[in-house]
Amino acid sequence: MHPALAQRVIHPYLQWRTGSQASPVLATLEQTQWWTPEQLAELQWTSLRDLLRHASVHVLYYRDLFGHLGAHPEDFRSPDDLRHLPVLTKETIRDRGADLVAQGTRPVRTWPTSGSTGVPIRASFDRHGDNWRQAAERRRMRWWGQDVGSRVATLSTHHYPRKYLWKRRLLLNEGHFFCVDLSAAELSRLHRELVRFRPESLRGRPSTLTHFARFVLDHGAGAAVLGLRVVWSSAEVLYPDQREVMARAFGCPVVDEYGSAENGLIAVECPEGRLHIVAENVYLEYRPVSPQGGEISEILVTNLRNRAMPFIRYAIGDLGGPVAAPCPCGRGLPLLGLAGGRTADVVVLPDGRFVDSTALVRAMEHLPRPIRQFRIIQEDPQRFTVLLAAEHGEGMAEVVRRDFHRILGFPASVDVRLVDEIPPEPTGKLRRFVSRLVHPAVRHRGEVPPRE
Repeated sequence: MHPALAQRVIHPYLQWRTGSQASPVLATLEQTQWWTPEQLAELQWTSLRDLLRHASVHVLYYRDLFGHLGAHPEDFRSPDDLRHLPVLTKETIRDRGADLVAQGTRPVRTWPTSGSTGVPIRASFDRHGDNWRQAAERRRMRWWGQDVGSRVATLSTHHYPRKYLWKRRLLLNEGHFFCVDLSAAELSRLHRELVRFRPESLRGRPSTLTHFARFVLDHGAGAAVLGLRVVWSSAEVLYPDQREVMARAFGCPVVDEYGSAENGLIAVECPEGRLHIVAENVYLEYRPVSPQGGEISEILVTNLRNRAMPFIRYAIGDLGGPVAAPCPCGRGLPLLGLAGGRTADVVVLPDGRFVDSTALVRAMEHLPRPIRQFRIIQEDPQRFTVLLAAEHGEGMAEVVRRDFHRILGFPASVDVRLVDEIPPEPTGKLRRFVSRLVHPAVRHRGEVPPRE
């Protein structure tokens, strides 16, 4: 399909047929991205007040919550007052999901999560929320010279109905390529299919994209063959070494985007390399992981637009914090700094202190010899296992132990094991740090008791 035909005829027709109003919302987002931070903060507070009023009346869970606290939406005078509400956990959503659906609403879309934190959940969107979700996705594309109708290839670990896939490919130039087997034979097949499809952009998990990028470099099937203009990295932490490999292989910008199935797009990089929060759709808070405070904070997300199943102060399971500096791109959208992991990705020391696992990950990335893959597993506060897939891994164990002892500040037990390959998890993600611990300070505090 010619991109102009898909964008100007097919896409508007599909929106009209489904009753979507994403295009008018996109026009709004194209304006609000240039607002001042103060104007955007006022917009967020107006949306927050409306959401609290809606939830307290139409959502059983929040009606119970306000009754339990003896509170009323009008008691909230600023966004800072949200801290008086308990954190919404994945366990609460799983156990009381039906009570979180607004009465009298008709969800138009339900998204299951991958369950990478061990607690899979489902989130429902109404038409209003889905309009804002779609509009944010399309604005993301426009920042990088893409739009509806541009040829985009997605490397996916999910099987979709064949009819759905062909409809998206023929009408909107969206190609989905199932990619779980990362053997040389399968990556060669994938490369041939992508050459035939001729995408302008490529999207996928950074671990999968990096595997494919290394294949491209090793087999001389480089950037000129694929002709990509942009690569989108999502669903996992994007590490600097992965970005560098992809940029060399594909010869185009590699863009980090942060979001989730249950919230939609939360933040995305602009051409200046800064991660902008989609402030029109979400309000973020940052809570220290440890009750004693500290630099490591978990992100709490409030979805401002989804009335069908409001998530207020939702513990998404990621680590990060605000970035105060303005962006050279001129957009007023606030900036986010991701800490490089999930709330379960903190290293717990024997004395109860925390260390960001990113420090250990970066040490592995700067080993004296190149490695294909690695995984750090914290078995207990004093014991670690490191899986290392490398062509010449002999002799690196002592270097790894020395770096770990320096970062952790004590002589932890570090068992380095050489392996041929590190398989992805059932969700398709290839995590670099895994903790076997369930530490009290990482658990969420102040949840509402389950409904009788």
